[in-house]
Amino acid sequence: MIEWTFREKILYQKKTVTSDSRKFEILIETYLKERYPLENWKLTKATRDGNRDLENVCEFTGMSMWAEAKYTIHTEENIGSRKYDSTLVSSLLENNLIKIFFITNTSIGSNLIGRIRKFYYFSAIKQISFIDGYALSYWVKKHPDVERRFFKEPISFTEPSAPNVTLQCIRLICKSDSYTIDNVWEDQELYPLYLSKCYTIEGEFIAVGFGDKPLTLYCNDHLLYQGDALPEIMSFSLDIAQTGERFRVDEEYPLHIYYILDDKRNDCRKYSLKFAVLGELYQNQVQSYITIETGIKSNYKKIYNLYGPQSSGKSWILNNLKNDLLKNAQENRHIIYVNFNGQESDIADICRIIFTLAFDYYNLSMSAKALSNYCKKNNAKNSFFSPNNIQAIIQALQGEDYLLVKNILMGSVFSNTKSLFQINQCFAYEKTYFLDNIHLLDSDNCCILEAVFRAFDPLQKISFVLTSRNQMNIPHIENIFLDYIDNTEILRAINEALPFCIDELNEIVPPNHYLKYPGLLYSFLRDVRGDRTIQDVKNYYIDDFQTSALQYIRGSFAFESMILILVCFVQKGIPVYFLEEINEADLNRIYDRQFIIIKNDYVFPNYEKWDREMPASILNQHKKALTGYIHKFMDMDPGRREIYQCSLMSHYSEYYCQYFESVFQSIELKFRENQYSQVVFLCEALMEGKSFYVKENEKSNYIKYYLAFSYMHCDASKNAQKIFREITDSYHAKAKTALYFNAASEKIDAAYWGFKSFQSLPKEINNFRKDWMELKSEIIHLPYRAYLTAANRMMVTYLALDHVKLAGEWLRKNLKSAVRFRSCEHIGYSFMDYAKGIYHMNLFLALQYLQIADSYFQTASEKRRHFDCLCEIQYVKCLIGKGSTQQLLLAQEKLFENQYWIQYYKCHLKLAVCYILKGQFAEAKKYLLEAEASPIMKNDERIQYLCSMIESFLYKVPMSYKNSELSGTSYQTIIDNSQCPRIKQKAVLYCMHQDKNSNACFYLDPRVW
Repeated sequence: MIEWTFREKILYQKKTVTSDSRKFEILIETYLKERYPLENWKLTKATRDGNRDLENVCEFTGMSMWAEAKYTIHTEENIGSRKYDSTLVSSLLENNLIKIFFITNTSIGSNLIGRIRKFYYFSAIKQISFIDGYALSYWVKKHPDVERRFFKEPISFTEPSAPNVTLQCIRLICKSDSYTIDNVWEDQELYPLYLSKCYTIEGEFIAVGFGDKPLTLYCNDHLLYQGDALPEIMSFSLDIAQTGERFRVDEEYPLHIYYILDDKRNDCRKYSLKFAVLGELYQNQVQSYITIETGIKSNYKKIYNLYGPQSSGKSWILNNLKNDLLKNAQENRHIIYVNFNGQESDIADICRIIFTLAFDYYNLSMSAKALSNYCKKNNAKNSFFSPNNIQAIIQALQGEDYLLVKNILMGSVFSNTKSLFQINQCFAYEKTYFLDNIHLLDSDNCCILEAVFRAFDPLQKISFVLTSRNQMNIPHIENIFLDYIDNTEILRAINEALPFCIDELNEIVPPNHYLKYPGLLYSFLRDVRGDRTIQDVKNYYIDDFQTSALQYIRGSFAFESMILILVCFVQKGIPVYFLEEINEADLNRIYDRQFIIIKNDYVFPNYEKWDREMPASILNQHKKALTGYIHKFMDMDPGRREIYQCSLMSHYSEYYCQYFESVFQSIELKFRENQYSQVVFLCEALMEGKSFYVKENEKSNYIKYYLAFSYMHCDASKNAQKIFREITDSYHAKAKTALYFNAASEKIDAAYWGFKSFQSLPKEINNFRKDWMELKSEIIHLPYRAYLTAANRMMVTYLALDHVKLAGEWLRKNLKSAVRFRSCEHIGYSFMDYAKGIYHMNLFLALQYLQIADSYFQTASEKRRHFDCLCEIQYVKCLIGKGSTQQLLLAQEKLFENQYWIQYYKCHLKLAVCYILKGQFAEAKKYLLEAEASPIMKNDERIQYLCSMIESFLYKVPMSYKNSELSGTSYQTIIDNSQCPRIKQKAVLYCMHQDKNSNACFYLDPRVW
């Protein structure tokens, strides 16, 4: 910024002035007198009153103008945003003030200009001028006598060689209510807008070099400014509604700001607006909107409570009602809008409601004394507000001591609330309050607000429109329920948007979809409009829309409740009665707000609402309390000690080494018991902090092994094969151990399920068996399980390649090996896996083998295999006509109850095949979509093949799945058969030995596992 070097001393009214700040004020007096020679500008006393430095009072009208001058030696920085606060507050109490000058020797930032203009937007003070160091310097250079009088040497300022206009800042503003405005757009190039008639463009600019030439500034041919180029920051304003433009939704509307000089156009800057419909009212929303709007227009004063579940569109309706009233603003109606957010600061908004009811005063940033003066001047007498209350509340609000504010109101609001509405008899206008999200208020704030509602008098000029989650039982209230959009309306809306028609919603979305939310339905319809196929729409929902919809529903947690912090800290559930002992009321409150769920007497976070992130500031702030509670939980709930230990290890590194051995032992126990989801949780907790563990590396490899193995059984993760490879690669430079062979066998297993290594797997398996046999005598306790697993994968790989004779030989080898190693469960594995591999050859033999296999799965350690085998048995019975889908559904329930999610969703695909064979295509689509929508099904290559096959028949599109490894196999035959699905109206189960005439039918692969 420009350097200011004042003379050491100057004379002013025969007195010597040495203070640079006072010299600056005298300079400003000189400036104002030269600029406004007819005004009577006078400096205030050197001590000042903290509000103004210069004042001009008209002797005839009594009207006044103020100037506040701020001098700083830090000219490289903008003037501080709080420097003018005392002037702002004092000016509101000055009835005859018409104009204020804000002047400084440095720059004035756009934030400060916007803040000051916002402060005065609804006041009687409409003329505001800003003069910064640049504008002052330009004026000083035009007046050499002033420069010589005040400055030791000429100021360093280069005058522009040609006239130019510099835009200081541009704002797009709209009314929030009758008391406040929002800067929705501040110096941006493009901004999407809603309700085009509610916006005003405002801005500031500096024009230099024009001399005596007039300045004309335009925006799209609309005159913004015409007159002399003044040595100050000048302003302009343009009401969008007055431009006469016809705005089209989602089209950019250019704003060209330019000035004319010597008949030539000179561009300053280009902006763009885009007016968009950000939502749509659906049937139940329209009914609610009409009910409330009709009541308000009919002057029937009451409280309207719009209640319903989360994201049903309540706030959208409230904002539409508010904005529609603002568009048709009336002198005799004031609108007050408050959006509660569940924070402690909500009490400040409740104060605004009370203050506007009692005094018609909204701004609480002024002093308690100023508010008292305001009340006296307006003759506002109200027993509810004693001077002590006013002073205490205002000071507490300014200090953000919300607890004190709450205590003051809780102590007085219930005895004198009636007077809030009695005082309004002196107001000549109506008030409509729009209060959003009152269900987020804590219990004390809710009590205070309800006390206000209970004092409501429908004969006065006041209405309330609320949004909440529940009905309210108070006088003079109309509860209006708003539910989600029903499937019938969703289907109708989709058919209107698409170029084709669908009969059932389940053709394109799963049963538990997110289109019932108005905002999400609108977004979905906008994205799928155009020339799409039914498969395109379905894939868009599953692959793209579903993820973003889940984030929309989740939102984020405020973490103000210790109960909520504890539940999210532990994640894996805390007994209900533990939390009831801590704070039962708080537990009930966050349960009502759906932040938590209670299942089997344990409290869990609601993952539909929480993104699993906890801010570091929360963890640090509550560390002492959290560690205290967690240690207490360990003593009270010793059976889940490892869960609590993991929560400490995951969040605080100093606990990692302390609990590592204990958690590791728990992992080994859970792994032996096939509790794979628990193993994943514990292993991930240890892996997250593995850098803190400096002991033996072999245990780190075991953690990786347990994790990858568990991934294979409960997450279908492609990460499993990568982890197994990391383990085996770590043995390149050291002797192989039992863990190496365990990992190597599981890597083979993962490669088989990867569905892309069938041709190379036999060689890899033979190499593995060779290594195992060579080292079995050298490695103590070398596990036979790895050897049997590899042999089993050889059998099923040959089945996948349709080498039936070789597969049969390996079945016999596997059975002999299982007997030799006394591994009864591997006899069951061999029969079950062979049976699943011959579904396309002999379903009756497969059923016999499955029944034999299940007889080996009757132990607790084989529970997953048992339930999985029961599903396979019921599935095969359905295919051969000896069972029913109802029995298959009952078998699937066991998988659900025990959280075997991969098998559970694979059973969905089995059901889809069964329903196709029965001709019930709508049911088949429902189960296909549910399976595809599950995140754990997206990483499995085999599932992609199965989904593509089922989708091909149901939606009459060629199979999209391609895999060169399947060349020459029955899998490829089925893929080839699907390439013309439109001409194949009938589906049959594929059989390797079936009649060639069946090629006219669509082949369904029965190997759905």
